[in-house]
Amino acid sequence: MTRRAPLIVGIAGAFVGASAVAAVDRLDGPAVVTERAVRGERVVLDPDPPSAAARYRVSFIVTWGPSTHPRTLPPGSHTSPLVIATHGEPGDMFAVGSSASAGVESMAEVGTTASLVGEVRANDTVEVVMTGRRIDGPGTDQVEVVATRATGLVSLVSMLAPSPDWFVGVGDVALLDDDGWVDRLDLPLVAYDAGTDSGADFTSPNADTQPAQPISGPRDPAFSSAAAEGSFGRVVIERLG
Repeated sequence: MTRRAPLIVGIAGAFVGASAVAAVDRLDGPAVVTERAVRGERVVLDPDPPSAAARYRVSFIVTWGPSTHPRTLPPGSHTSPLVIATHGEPGDMFAVGSSASAGVESMAEVGTTASLVGEVRANDTVEVVMTGRRIDGPGTDQVEVVATRATGLVSLVSMLAPSPDWFVGVGDVALLDDDGWVDRLDLPLVAYDAGTDSGADFTSPNADTQPAQPISGPRDPAFSSAAAEGSFGRVVIERLG
């Protein structure tokens, strides 16, 4: 990410009493900040606070195919339309170690998005929630999202199909850090088991897990073998403004 140049200040006038204010110029831009004298102590105001909102392009890059998974790739492999959100609280979409919501279950088992979109949209800590398109074999989908300082996390998910309840995604990725809005992130897609179907292989028939298990990494040998054989893809997040 781009780091800001250090702030260099010069006092434009001498202090006159405890309440005096001296102008301080930033050397890396036209903005002017002030330096306040408070009983002999100097308090420098933030010279470049992060903007209230930032716009990002998110590239969902699927590499899952014959070249990456020659031994474990199921016939008809594809990913479901992704669901992506910018939000303010960890777990607004899903959380490892917690039970899958009805929306996550339907996304992970049959690739539908409406239920999960509705659940996420109902959270008052969510800024944007939207969907992408199905990807057959290796391919890329791109969406643009907006984040604010109160909703500076991004999560996305997509089903690996066919599969019992296996999906990929990233969760609670921070777009804002101590230096402001991040410029670019390149993240591997993480493999998850929703814990709602006990099928042992990619093409196993439906077998509801009773009771349901928490969301985790790959549990079943077939999914573990596929995750070990190669990467399913990555997510690239780039700031546009």
